[in-house]
Amino acid sequence: MALQELRHTRHLTQQQLAQALGVNQAALSKMENQGDMHVSTLRRILAALGGELKLMTQFPDGEVIINQFGR
Repeated sequence: MALQELRHTRHLTQQQLAQALGVNQAALSKMENQGDMHVSTLRRILAALGGELKLMTQFPDGEVIINQFGR
């Protein structure tokens, strides 16, 4: 799911989320349209939406949670 779609499912406008993040609406728009971003930026956005980022990778023999990028 794209970040913009996720924001919509949480019933937040760009302006509301931008305010929660302490950035302006234009900066949030740019973030939502990036194809690549820092893990810390994604974590901040998801936390402002009320969520928590968990990184998981899947191998043929199982899944592994990546915890190197702690809070």
